[in-house]
Amino acid sequence: MEIIYFGVIVICSITFIVIFSNLLKEFGKQLKLSQATSVKVSCAGSAVENAPREVKIQLHNRKFYDKNNQLLNPDDYGKFWVKGWSMLLCGIKDNDLLFTHDMQSIDDISFECPHVYVLKRDDYVRNKVAEKNDLAEFKVRRTWGIVRIEKDDLIECARKIIATDFFSELRIQYPNFFLTDDEMLDDLKNERIKKYMDQYPNSANESDENNIAIISTTIKASKGNKVTFSIHPARTIMGEVVYSYKI
Repeated sequence: MEIIYFGVIVICSITFIVIFSNLLKEFGKQLKLSQATSVKVSCAGSAVENAPREVKIQLHNRKFYDKNNQLLNPDDYGKFWVKGWSMLLCGIKDNDLLFTHDMQSIDDISFECPHVYVLKRDDYVRNKVAEKNDLAEFKVRRTWGIVRIEKDDLIECARKIIATDFFSELRIQYPNFFLTDDEMLDDLKNERIKKYMDQYPNSANESDENNIAIISTTIKASKGNKVTFSIHPARTIMGEVVYSYKI
């Protein structure tokens, strides 16, 4: 009888320990969830399958440093989570965390030195990429210049970008990622510009909000993972990427 009684106590004790242990684990998960930061997703790619609108990441116990090893405060920056690989030549990879600064002036955009910007997707684009279950509201692009539709010759602007030292150095460093000059310019003329004008038919008017645009580059999967130009309204710029981190 004593053996049975002892056995019952042991079984009850083990059961209690297992239940208590599971409760502690669940509490730990919930605690981590409550401390997690919601970060919007920015896609590096035209459409990234199954990209969520946002992710939750733990920032409270992480330290971030700049190139001079100075500690940064994440609260001082906009934050975006990257899905996709089209910014690989910028050193930005899938599942990187981006820190951004607010855009101060489009006058800072120079043909000589590109900037990496997070852009807000228009509703038209969001509806289109949603077909691939891409729910992200933002995308990230390397921007080379600012143009005015119709007033500026976009092909000549692209030639100017191609001729810069920075662009030439990228080609030397990553030769397998580049089309020929003619292929890039033909793609810009026959696909990118046409697509922009179809999407924003009034953009040739100087008073139209889409008249001022940016020329950027991206790695296009449909072109065999090659660099192509793209055009976007300058108004969609949400911030400039100043740091990227692998979490």
